[in-house]
Amino acid sequence: MRSVARAVAAIALLSSQSGCTQDAIIGRDPDSESSDGNSVADGRDSGAEDDHAEQNDDQVDVPSRLDALPMGNSPGTGTGTLVVTGEVSATENGDNSREPNDFGTSMVVTVMRGVTPVAGATVIITWGEGRQMLEPTSTPGQYTRSRSGYQQSYVLDVIAGSDRVEGVRVMGPYVHWFTAPESGYRHAAGQPLVAQWTGAGANEALIETRFMPPTIVPDVGSFAVSGMFFRAPMGGDDHDRLQLRRRNRIVPAGGASGSVFAVSVRNAVDFVIGM
Repeated sequence: MRSVARAVAAIALLSSQSGCTQDAIIGRDPDSESSDGNSVADGRDSGAEDDHAEQNDDQVDVPSRLDALPMGNSPGTGTGTLVVTGEVSATENGDNSREPNDFGTSMVVTVMRGVTPVAGATVIITWGEGRQMLEPTSTPGQYTRSRSGYQQSYVLDVIAGSDRVEGVRVMGPYVHWFTAPESGYRHAAGQPLVAQWTGAGANEALIETRFMPPTIVPDVGSFAVSGMFFRAPMGGDDHDRLQLRRRNRIVPAGGASGSVFAVSVRNAVDFVIGM
């Protein structure tokens, strides 16, 4: 089947990329993520395109023959004809998780030609332990999978007919956790809170609480949250949750304008607000 041949070709390419050099991670405002595919159409009719009708589910989660992926980032290669936007997102399974196996990971990739969603593409994400072929969703041009654990380094390959984006590698942030506040900590309502976490230097960090919306902050290991966001009922206590997502991203060299591939990890801690 053609999809099988293309998947095999994409996988073979990965093993030849161990010599890739590290490239700078490119920053971007998260508000632009929803518009990555809004580039000029290439003259094709609107609606989903089906490059090949078959998807081989037997190739999902096949153990990798690579002992480990190369470290660092690589923009990869490609034909420059596909707008590929994707993210591997790890989220904590418990309060203030500390081990990579204590996270769940979702993989979401959207493939477009201009503004036209591409159906039937072969989308593969590879990590140190193996690889996974993503499945199409009900959203045209979108492919997704989920798995347990966080591997930090991921490679993306997309093949759609003669169009492709291959070997895009992102080294995600290390797993972080909060050193302040600790789980169950009691904080006075209306008072500022200095959040502190391990790790630093991610391309982007977003912090939020129950009443503070996601806010971009420098990833320097601490941030003072205003007391206006900490509220409790008169004479009682309330619960709050501090969340921090740190993200690295790169612009694929072989993708059309608007392409981006990112890897992020989130952790969270619950604490108490009192009067």
